[in-house]
Amino acid sequence: MRLFIAITLLLLAAGCGSGTRVSGKVVFEDGTPLTKGVIVFDDNTHSFQGAMRSNGTYFVGQAKDSQKIPTGRYKVWFSATQRIETVYDSKGNATNETVTFPLLLDEYTASNRTELEADVTKGGRMTFDFTVKHHPDWDKQQQYGPSDTPTDAGKYVK
Repeated sequence: MRLFIAITLLLLAAGCGSGTRVSGKVVFEDGTPLTKGVIVFDDNTHSFQGAMRSNGTYFVGQAKDSQKIPTGRYKVWFSATQRIETVYDSKGNATNETVTFPLLLDEYTASNRTELEADVTKGGRMTFDFTVKHHPDWDKQQQYGPSDTPTDAGKYVK
């Protein structure tokens, strides 16, 4: 009887924790972290996503088995933009406009365009780090993004 219970418990433990919790870091080619947006692992049937953190790290797959990523090959893509809330005209007057700039090249923004992949091969935890390229308008958005001066924070001048 003890042997039966031991085998049953072992089988139950082996079945628990199916799926994988995935984490990693995303940086640009210059080494700066991607600090905004969402990373998506997509196998054309299901998608799993996690928020980017301020240091460029992400986490996908919660502790619950139903939210972990099943084994398989996934396309990895992102939804990442920078929103400028205060837009000023050329005379320095605030307007009611907002401006949104993409942070990444278009090739990283949809499962049918990305070449980034992750092969999730085991349960438990896995780490995938990615290096991505800035969108061509990156210099423009850096120029208009938040500055050290509170009065200039988030200004965009047309």
